[in-house]
Amino acid sequence: MNFSKTSPSRQDPSHKTEKNILPLIQAEGSYRYGEEALELAKYAASLLPQKAATVAELGCGCGASLFYLADLRNDLFCVGFENQNEHIGYARRNSRYLGLETRTRFIQCELGHNSGGAFFSESFDAVIANPPFYTPIEGRPSKNDLRNSALRSSRALPIFCENASRLLSHHGFFFLVYPAAKAQSLFALLRTYRLGLRGAKLVIRPHSEASRIYITARKNAAERCVWTC
Repeated sequence: MNFSKTSPSRQDPSHKTEKNILPLIQAEGSYRYGEEALELAKYAASLLPQKAATVAELGCGCGASLFYLADLRNDLFCVGFENQNEHIGYARRNSRYLGLETRTRFIQCELGHNSGGAFFSESFDAVIANPPFYTPIEGRPSKNDLRNSALRSSRALPIFCENASRLLSHHGFFFLVYPAAKAQSLFALLRTYRLGLRGAKLVIRPHSEASRIYITARKNAAERCVWTC
C-alpha cells in the first residue's frame, strides 16, 4: 500500500495519477490531505509502544492519517471522529476500497465541549489530531465551507485537547501537529487538560524558521519533554 504527500485524485479511487500515489476519494472542494496528515501518522507509529491497540483521530476528514497509520501498524484498530457527515461517507468508502473495514471505524459526531467521545471515555491508547491552524480572521477565507472548517476555527484547539483527554486511557498518548509559532498556547492547553508534554519535534525548512511542531503528550503524566528536529 503506497501513500504520497501529493494530493490524490478525488474521483475514481482505482485511478492513480502518478507513481506511488494511493488516491483517496474526498468531498468536492474540501481541503486536500497532504504531507502533514501522513507525517502525523508516521510520527505516531514510530512512538507508540507495541502494546497499544486502539487509536482515535479527532477531525479525521477522509481518513488519510488513520489509513496510513493502520498500514504502518497492522496491530492497531483505528476510529475516526468527524463532525462533517459528508467526510464520514467518503472515509467509509475509502476504508472499503483499501480493505480496512475490519480495522477502522468512522463516527459522525459534534466535537464540542462535553461531547464527541462521551460514549468512549478512557477507551483509547492513543489519539491523533491535525486541528485547524488558523482563526477566522487570519488569511483569506475560502468560499467553500468544507475547506474553511478544515483550516479555520476560533475554538478548535481547546476542544481537541479536551476531547483527547476524555478519550484517552490513563497514560495514553496524544499526538498532534500545529504551527510552531503558536506552540506556547498549545503547551498551556496541554497543562489545562492534564496532558503532560513528553516530546516535541520541530519542522525546520532550509533558511527559514520552524514551521510546524509535532508533539507527544501523555494523559496524567508529568511534563518531561525531549526536543528533536
